[in-house]
Amino acid sequence: MLNKSAADQGPDPVAGNPLDKCRVFGSSDVDETRAQVARLYCDHRLNPVSPNARLQAWQNAVTLKQSCLATMGYGAEVQIDPGKLKDFYLLMLPYAGEAMVDAGGRMVQASSTLGTLLSPDDLVTMRWSPDCAKYMVRIDRAALEQHVASLLGHPLRRPLNFRLAIPREGLGAEWWRLAELLVGLVECQDRAHPQNLAIDQLEQALLFSLIEGRSIITATRCATATARSRPSMSGWSNIISRNMPPIRSRSNSWWRSAASAGGRCSTGSSASATPRRWRICAPAGCAGCAKRC
Repeated sequence: MLNKSAADQGPDPVAGNPLDKCRVFGSSDVDETRAQVARLYCDHRLNPVSPNARLQAWQNAVTLKQSCLATMGYGAEVQIDPGKLKDFYLLMLPYAGEAMVDAGGRMVQASSTLGTLLSPDDLVTMRWSPDCAKYMVRIDRAALEQHVASLLGHPLRRPLNFRLAIPREGLGAEWWRLAELLVGLVECQDRAHPQNLAIDQLEQALLFSLIEGRSIITATRCATATARSRPSMSGWSNIISRNMPPIRSRSNSWWRSAASAGGRCSTGSSASATPRRWRICAPAGCAGCAKRC
């Protein structure tokens, strides 16, 4: 059973949410919400758990070269039954609230410390808490499988099937950090400060890390092929390092201050008051202390 707090009506949809400048919709109507979400993902059943609950749904999204990056919430406890996704993979990383996710007979209680990665052939049902809000990355199945096949040098003999649970710490932690960095770069993107190259590189890094981390029989061969053909991680680190200063300076309410001149993490009271999900320095941590913030 999902934990409920005093915020049973969920987050205020007009309050600041990641990617707010990429707003797709906001609605309290169940049918409109279902239709809008289906446009980006797939047809599904959507039902508030309580008949008296008032939906406060919202969605922000931006289409990248090989994926779609989004954030969304429903503002009420809801049951979502999409069945099989069929033609896409879906990475979901909650930054508020929690959700029970059942996919292919595996069940995970997702939260700000544990995300999920849905595979196209798994039967999926979900229940989101009223305050649940997630980063969501939609990845086209055909594009990803074609990319993996090109790395292997032959067509796939079986579908790619990812593990469901994606912990914030440990195996899969880099997906959280890369997704958060993508959100941050899109947030500070404007005509005066274009970040197209950095966004493209981070998207590539996220896709490559997904390929290397998947749990199918061809994992070893694919990881070897990926290591030969991908850009080096040092290249991505350079891209990230060059673009972290504008993220920090232009999104001070979300991002922790940069490392000090001595290369150590800043520890001021303003940083400690910042929500943990925004206190990141780079995927590998701060250079001076090798610590994940």
